[in-house]
Amino acid sequence: MSTLSAAPPRKQGGAGQPETATAATPSIRTVLRRQLALIAHTRGRAMFTFVLMGGLAILLMPETLFDAQSTTLAAGFILGGVWALGVWSGEAPSERVYHRMLPVGRRRHDLLRVLAGLGWLLAMLAVVYTVGGTRLMTSWHPEHVAQAGGVWQIVPGRYWINLLTAPLTTYLAVSAFAVAVERPGLWMVLTLGASLGLLRLAEFLELGPLRAVLHFLLAGPHGLGEALVGTVGYVPIIGGQTPPDRWLYAALAWLALAALGVILSSRVYRDVR
Repeated sequence: MSTLSAAPPRKQGGAGQPETATAATPSIRTVLRRQLALIAHTRGRAMFTFVLMGGLAILLMPETLFDAQSTTLAAGFILGGVWALGVWSGEAPSERVYHRMLPVGRRRHDLLRVLAGLGWLLAMLAVVYTVGGTRLMTSWHPEHVAQAGGVWQIVPGRYWINLLTAPLTTYLAVSAFAVAVERPGLWMVLTLGASLGLLRLAEFLELGPLRAVLHFLLAGPHGLGEALVGTVGYVPIIGGQTPPDRWLYAALAWLALAALGVILSSRVYRDVR
């Protein structure tokens, strides 16, 4: 439910006169600020739970560098997806009848709600990654730290970028479903399941073109998997390996696609105003 006040009733003009509104449309900043406050008020307990679970998952992970990298990253992008569902819980398209009373258009309201949720996601990630970063540093062998010249030289810089792009991509992708469809979690699972199923079917039936397209989108060097976890396992000080340039291209491309999906999904339902 929106914190924006319902627009006051329109005053009827005289015969043949159009109705006139009595309230000015609030600014984007005002709508965003109220959405931030609304989410904090109605989803505060969920935010605390998500941060607690993410922190515990990282603290309880095995003490190896690979597990520290992968668990911290997984906690981030899982949090992004689950949080998107939390932001829109109880806000399915058919339940947004209050849009008819808002002093702003439905599409703008939906996009600003996504943006407000993203702001709170960044705040939660800051807490979870503080725990994860501390655990990462304690997972490194002293000899590797000494050889690298410091803890920040062990893990490639692109891994730290991946910690941001992965949760933002999952958050925006799930938000695109949440804005447009009634059961976003179900549709997300069905979409991923159908894609993986088609990939296996194409491999089994040797459908070359279909297999090539699905492999490129899901598991290829520029696929979704590469974009989400492509930097895990690279340790420059051990073997001199760094994540390839293609990871950065994949991460930025999928992040842009997810953002575009949110914009397009906001157009699915015609504005009720």
